[in-house]
Amino acid sequence: MKKFSKLKFIEKLTEIPQRQSEGEEIAINEIKKILRANGIEFEIESYENCIPVEISSGLKVDNVEINCENSGFISGSIDNKHNLVSSLSDFESSSPNINFNPYCKDISLVSFYNAPSLAISSMDVCRVLNAEKIEGFTKVEKKFCKSANFLVGNKKAPKNIFFTHIDSIKKGAIDNASGVAVILDAIISNPKIIKDNLFAICGSEELSYEYPVYWGFGYRDFEKKYLNLLKKVKKIVVVDGVGHSEPNLYKNKELLFQAFPIKNLNEFENKTVVLAGDIDGLMPVYHSDLDDISRLKGEFLSKAQKIVVDFSNE
Repeated sequence: MKKFSKLKFIEKLTEIPQRQSEGEEIAINEIKKILRANGIEFEIESYENCIPVEISSGLKVDNVEINCENSGFISGSIDNKHNLVSSLSDFESSSPNINFNPYCKDISLVSFYNAPSLAISSMDVCRVLNAEKIEGFTKVEKKFCKSANFLVGNKKAPKNIFFTHIDSIKKGAIDNASGVAVILDAIISNPKIIKDNLFAICGSEELSYEYPVYWGFGYRDFEKKYLNLLKKVKKIVVVDGVGHSEPNLYKNKELLFQAFPIKNLNEFENKTVVLAGDIDGLMPVYHSDLDDISRLKGEFLSKAQKIVVDFSNE
């Protein structure tokens, strides 16, 4: 067995430019190496996804350029400030918009819109509000890409199924290299748990063109193939966003939907939990370049891992 370090693994993943498309493929190959090096058997189920890729974008406020990034599925222009929105409260705007995460000092790609859309830092909101002239544009390409779900453990009659996701928007140390690291270490350190449980390490959680529920594509791919397993298992545990604070188990309906938006979630709501850190504590770095390894602590990752192992032994 090769020694596995959660923090070193997370650091390696965060060095991969945004884990989408080719970046996700690099991350998938890293996971393959680790599982093979530790003698863990796995299956890979591949599928195609489609994601928006920014070709170019720009924003001028009273003829002065400010930093922005595409946050939409559609190309187009934005020539006014009428639709300046918080990306935490307005998820389904179909009008061209400029959006921001009010808790983050960097550009934070919280939400993607079915419209021309630009994300800016909260530090630049006042400049937009006070502007007389807005000139924004974004050019987006629809890109088909390969994705995959790793399946480790009992596929026939698992007691529990554990989910986590590989991909990220930006560096994604907390969201969600942390979850992958916790699951991998739980399996490697306690190989007996794969006898009675199934671990699904999934791609394509962050983006797809299945609007308005554009996230969770990889989980829905699993659902299509293994709906009967989901019906039969005792617990469904989604590990997403741990390591920055004490881990918690969440069961509220809104968070379940955000973390695990499968089509039949209502049927499984009573047996599904999300293992995550403090949600409010994630918002200042969420989907931004501030979500790096400096935000994580080994003790919180280990506590999350213990919860996974304890669930698997129930």
